[in-house]
Amino acid sequence: MKTYNKERTICDIIKKRNSLDIQVIAEAIKAYISGTDKNLLLLYKYAKLFRIEKPLRIYLEVLL
Repeated sequence: MKTYNKERTICDIIKKRNSLDIQVIAEAIKAYISGTDKNLLLLYKYAKLFRIEKPLRIYLEVLL
């Protein structure tokens, strides 16, 4: 089993958003945003790599 950082986990959750409950996605992003050790630059780097910038931006705009 591989372990990833928080930013990669958030991207994986958004990438699989069609098979997950919206509440799970929202809670995960809220928990990430409220944390003190978040790295938004790395999050956007991963989002670009996985081609999920638009969905990530939409979730962040709604939850912020």
